[in-house]
Amino acid sequence: MDQQPGRGDGRTLVCAELGGGRASLVSVSFNFINSIIGSGIIGDIFENYCREDDLVTFGRFCFGLSIMTTFPLECFVTREGVLSAIPLIFILPSACFLKLSPGRWFHSEKLLPSVLLLAGGGLVLSGLVLSALFPHSCTHGDEPSYCNASRTAPPG
Repeated sequence: MDQQPGRGDGRTLVCAELGGGRASLVSVSFNFINSIIGSGIIGDIFENYCREDDLVTFGRFCFGLSIMTTFPLECFVTREGVLSAIPLIFILPSACFLKLSPGRWFHSEKLLPSVLLLAGGGLVLSGLVLSALFPHSCTHGDEPSYCNASRTAPPG
């Protein structure tokens, strides 16, 4: 089998595709379920719980600890924002591959990176237009309404 250096074997590719496919399936499933249930669920899972919940507070601590261990990755805000996440996912890897590999962009081996680069550019432009037309207010840090209701209700 003629294998290019640095490419790995087929098992690595299958593992990466399966992992990415499963992560995409879970993400799409959660978004679909959230659209059916309604808008009462906040995207950040820890924002859905009250501040007095000790187990969730411990989970927040563990999450913060994991963030500190991956600090260089957290310098790039990849959770939200059109100008930070999409270039890191679509544009930069494709542009690096196209720049570092020999030959022209329309070569058959470079078709997928070229499509990803163009799709990423389209996503950035459409995201900028949509965020300008429909501004989104941030709700991070706001206490959910059901937490406030439990504090004001008389003990029963």
